[in-house]
Amino acid sequence: MFADGEKDHLLSYNGEILVFQLTRSKAAESGAYKTMSTLHFKRLAFDPGTGHFSQKGSGQFGFKGVNLKIICCSCAVDSRTGMVLPCVLIHKRRKKSGGTKYVLLLLHTPDDLECCLKFQLDYEIADDVQLCDGPTVLWRRQSSLCYISPQTKTVSNALVEFPSVKWAGESEDEGLVVVGVKSVHLPVDGDGPSLSLSDGVIWGSEFIGYALEKQKLVTTGGLLPHGYSCVLACMHVFVAEDHDGRPRTNVVAATSKKQLLWFQDGVPMDTCQLPFEEPSRIQLASTGNGDMVFVVFFNPSEACAVWKDSFQVAASWQGVRSVHVDDFIGAGSEQILVLFKDSSSNTDLLSAFKITDFGEVNYESGLPVSEAEAATDEGLEIRFRTLQALETRLQAGMASVQELQQHLQLKESVLTESCAALMDLSQGRKHVLPSALEEGLVSLWDDLEPPCTPSDGVKEMPQPDPGHLVERVWQRVVDDRWVVGVKLTDSADLSLSDVSLSLLMERGFHPVSPVTACHSDVLKLTTLPVSARQMEPLAKRMKLGHQSNEALARGSTARLPSDAPPDWARTVTAVTELSPLLALRNVTCLVLLHATKARQQSGCSESHERLTLPCGRISVRLEDVVGGKHSAALSRDHCTAANRGEDLFAFLAAFHKFTFKIHSHACTLSPLSTWLLRNMKCQPIEHYSDYLLYKGTGNSEDVLLKWTLEGLCEGILVVFCRNQSILFQFLHSLVGMLPPSCVVKQLMLGTQECLENNLAQSLEAEMLTHRRSLTSAINKVEKEFTATSKAEKRTSSFTASLPNSADAVEQCRNELQSAQKQSRAGEHLVLNSDLYREIVLKMTQVQLNTDLLAQKLSCS
Repeated sequence: MFADGEKDHLLSYNGEILVFQLTRSKAAESGAYKTMSTLHFKRLAFDPGTGHFSQKGSGQFGFKGVNLKIICCSCAVDSRTGMVLPCVLIHKRRKKSGGTKYVLLLLHTPDDLECCLKFQLDYEIADDVQLCDGPTVLWRRQSSLCYISPQTKTVSNALVEFPSVKWAGESEDEGLVVVGVKSVHLPVDGDGPSLSLSDGVIWGSEFIGYALEKQKLVTTGGLLPHGYSCVLACMHVFVAEDHDGRPRTNVVAATSKKQLLWFQDGVPMDTCQLPFEEPSRIQLASTGNGDMVFVVFFNPSEACAVWKDSFQVAASWQGVRSVHVDDFIGAGSEQILVLFKDSSSNTDLLSAFKITDFGEVNYESGLPVSEAEAATDEGLEIRFRTLQALETRLQAGMASVQELQQHLQLKESVLTESCAALMDLSQGRKHVLPSALEEGLVSLWDDLEPPCTPSDGVKEMPQPDPGHLVERVWQRVVDDRWVVGVKLTDSADLSLSDVSLSLLMERGFHPVSPVTACHSDVLKLTTLPVSARQMEPLAKRMKLGHQSNEALARGSTARLPSDAPPDWARTVTAVTELSPLLALRNVTCLVLLHATKARQQSGCSESHERLTLPCGRISVRLEDVVGGKHSAALSRDHCTAANRGEDLFAFLAAFHKFTFKIHSHACTLSPLSTWLLRNMKCQPIEHYSDYLLYKGTGNSEDVLLKWTLEGLCEGILVVFCRNQSILFQFLHSLVGMLPPSCVVKQLMLGTQECLENNLAQSLEAEMLTHRRSLTSAINKVEKEFTATSKAEKRTSSFTASLPNSADAVEQCRNELQSAQKQSRAGEHLVLNSDLYREIVLKMTQVQLNTDLLAQKLSCS
């Protein structure tokens, strides 16, 4: 038996190296000797203890004839079982017929080869041969893309030309996809405008994608930009999730300009300069500690590794026979095996190698790097010093962690005690605070001073009875939101302003803060039938916008639309998310009413007092929510006007509000209400006919409408809906129903009246900022000038008395001139640059807000 002279083929599979070799031998058959060919394969596994590869198994497969050659070997998915198996493609040249026979073998068990595909061609395949999943044999002949699989059993050609193949792989939607580059015929002189040389290079080629199973072209815009088609050498495509959990198509491409590029959804993300030329293939490796490495192969015998995170070259190798990626030491992560060319050993292919993951794993030519380092005294000393430094850093880190834990426990104790005091205060109970010593704190105040009592002149203001202010408390569930409403009495409508609600969980439900994270709008209730919604001051909006991360729920509180029904001018709502509360199964919350109460004093003066009143308790149970006990519905029958109003107001509070202005220059909009009822099948809400219910394709209440005619040719349409997707569907139906002359424009900040109020508040804030900034600057400059003058006078007063009268007169004259200069300087004080820059910045920010509001008001 002797080798056929062809080189051996190596393949990594399941942490082992498979070596395939063709040999020839003579065997006696019918009294004559015939030459036979045999495919031998063996499995080699790495032993970390000895640092060598040892044989674990072997097998063979016999052929008749001698003109055999291994084309390629790779791992591919067997579509019958879904398992990844090693594949070997062998071709046999026939001398008589002149054709070539190809055989595709699958390695199932350590010693079992299966012939899964045979086909014959009248030519030899040599260009861009690949073994893909299926398994599918893919190759290129001139500009034709050919392929065959055990399922088709016939050679098929792609319907488009493929001058080159850059990548072939599986796509979730299209199956097996091939990406290549083809030339584009550009116009020449006489056929049209000619291009420059640089434009001809860029636009002279383009990417092409083809799905083999569906036999159709696929777009490549999400892979690479068009301009890289002229320099692309090879590429690798994989799908990975970003920080938000969304799948992203990632492409790593190597160019002929010695560059490695990373694209995400067709957008360039990073670039790296490669150490060698002629890149041929890219492979992804997942090493230890979750690190990802791109292995780039170069022709003829170079390779390098590039970190995925930093996109920098981690290592490069020359004189390489082959590079393999697999878990060779059984560590649970992949390592890179680099086989070097060894001229001293022609029989042992694994005599010179290196296994590394660029971390703890490093083996080279059978000797672990860690053992070689430990064998020397210098290595032991370095390791000992390193361990000492690491131990010191670890102890310091543990001390910092313990200090942070104590600090967090102290903060949690203070927050828990504060929440308990707040609950006792809201329920009218007396709360006794623990002393500083009990909490392990140091008091910053003088404990010897007695606390103030009402007899010292401080009188407690009597709290009003909630029964005279609150008429009814109700709750509704709308989708994933919990709506709590409080209806106030007539007396509250006349005496309270700036009303809002908050929900406070009772004790015993959860160890964290019981205060729900509620964003509150400020309301001003008046004697008008409909209360106008006011914007809150900028400082308060900023304060309320920073919500705690420890909150149990999020939502918006106390929203009273300006277009609410008349009997709801005294209703305030709180809206919060329901899911975090249902996680506790049964929750009881205390409803707190916050308001400002006006009090008449002597004469015509008026004082305002901020109140916080408990309105009662309200509970939500998981069983009640599942059973639909508190669900809001506008389509239920036999419902009273009060319940109908509560349902409607729950939807208005939980839904998103959009305001549109409809204008027509050619027709009147008076019959728009009739059009909504007749053409769009809207239904008026019972007891509240001003509001219309529009149902889309589903059975749920999707859109609530309120149409107000402001003239013959224009009006305001207020839309309440769950999300913008439903809004777009409704607007599509509305625009199709309206006459062509109608124009629909969204009012981003509401009606013109709301914009005017916001502009007035911004002008007021601008005036106050201007006054405060100038006053502060003048006071600061005057103080600095006064301090400087006093220092100069103090210096002159310590001057020694002069011996003669002439010198004394000269000294008095100098002091008088200095005082005159200081007096003139005090009349022309100058700001320094830092203070002036600070004032200009404040004024610019406020004026910018005013200008934006004025521009929106002019466009409305």
